Amino acid sequence: MPFAVYSLPDTHTVYNHPAVGRKVLSDEENGGGQISIAYSQDMSNHMQTASGYTVINKVKSHAGTVTLEIPQNSPSDMYLRRVIAYLENAAASEFAQSTLTIRDTAADITFNCTGVTPQKRPDRAYAQQAGTLQYVLLCASIVET
Repeated sequence: MPFAVYSLPDTHTVYNHPAVGRKVLSDEENGGGQISIAYSQDMSNHMQTASGYTVINKVKSHAGTVTLEIPQNSPSDMYLRRVIAYLENAAASEFAQSTLTIRDTAADITFNCTGVTPQKRPDRAYAQQAGTLQYVLLCASIVET
């Protein structure tokens, strides 16, 4: 019987900034949560001329966002907080040097993200139990291989 396999533990996520260092966000200790990848531009658009002719425009853009759901107070949360604190005071030339690699070994897909910057600090809530934080990362380029 044909079937498909999916496993979040088989998805490896690595964040890197030359000055702050590299961190595996998806290992057992960090307990990475959900990962969402969203491209910000369409691949094409159609334009209608006055005479009814359709012009098809191919748009080449790989920009987008990656949203990481990270457990509150986990090593991944602490690392990303350090990255944001560093970037707030870093020179502009260092601001977009971060990279993010997401490798889904079950589906044999890799997303290589460059020009990665935090959109903002995550919102924090304090409750009886720890929750997750959403780190929204803007990416100049997300290339799927």
